[in-house]
Amino acid sequence: MRRPESHFRGNQRVRSGIFYFLCLMLLLEGFRLALPHLSPAPQAYAGPDTTYRLYADTTRAIPPERPGANHPLDPNRLDDFTGYRLGIPAACLDSLYRYLAGGNRIKTESDFRRATGLPDTVMERLLPLLRFPAIKPRPGLPAQPVPGGRGAAHEPVADLNEATALSLQSVRGVGPVLSARIVRFREALGGFLDTSQLRDVYGLSPEVAERVGRRFRILRPPKIRRVDLNSASAAELASLVYLTREMAEDIVARREAAGPYRSFAELAGVESIPAERIGRIALYLSLEKE
Repeated sequence: MRRPESHFRGNQRVRSGIFYFLCLMLLLEGFRLALPHLSPAPQAYAGPDTTYRLYADTTRAIPPERPGANHPLDPNRLDDFTGYRLGIPAACLDSLYRYLAGGNRIKTESDFRRATGLPDTVMERLLPLLRFPAIKPRPGLPAQPVPGGRGAAHEPVADLNEATALSLQSVRGVGPVLSARIVRFREALGGFLDTSQLRDVYGLSPEVAERVGRRFRILRPPKIRRVDLNSASAAELASLVYLTREMAEDIVARREAAGPYRSFAELAGVESIPAERIGRIALYLSLEKE
C-alpha cells in the first residue's frame, strides 16, 4: 500500500513560511515577557491638597550601607538614582536641578521645600535622611534659632486662635498646605479649646502637632454653646464637628437603653466613638440634665 506523502514535501516556499511564522511568534512572546521590565517607573500621584500617595515606604528599601539615617544626604548633591530611591518625583527633582543650576544653594529646610515643591507629608519623611549645611552667623551677630526647633522655646508664645497661616509656618514641619488646614479646622470648630485638637488636623503628625502646641497656646478660648449629652437629639449631636450621624444615633440609643449618662467616660461604651477622641468630644458637651 502506498504511503501518503506530506502536503509540504518538496514545497520550499511553504516550509520557509512556516519557519518564519514560528520565529515571529517566538519574537513576539519574548517581547511580551520583557515588556514589564522595560516600562518606566510610575510617577507619584498627587491627590487633594497635593498629598502624595505613592512612594510612602520607599525609603525602607534603602539598606544601612546606602545613604539614609546613618549617612545623611546633602540635598545639593542629589542625583537621579538617589532621588528615585528616596521617592522624590521626577518633576520635583527637575525643579531642584533648575534651582541649583541658577547658582543657588540649599542651606535650610525651607530652601529645599521651595526648590522641590514637595508637600509637607513627604518633607516630614525625608527630613531625617537629609543633612543641611550649617549656616555660620556673620561676625558680631548671634546665631538665630531655628523656628520650632532648638532655641525656639525663647520665642514668645502666641495665641493659637489668632495665628495666621503664615505665622504657623514658623514651626518646623508646617508648610503652606498644613497651615491652611489648621486654619480651616479652627474655623470649623469655631476656635480651638485645647491644643490637643491639633491632632485631629488631617496630615499633621503627632510630633508636629506637639511642636505647634508648644509654640502656640490657647490664650483666649472661644465662647461656645455646649450640647447637653442627656437631652440633645441625634441631629443636635451630629451638628458637632467631632460627631458623625452614626455616632450621634449610637449615643442616643445607648442613653435610651441604659439611662442618662453620669460622666463623659461612659461614652467609651459607644462602639462607633474612638476612645482617644472622647476627651476632645467632651469639650463640646455638658451634663446639665440627668
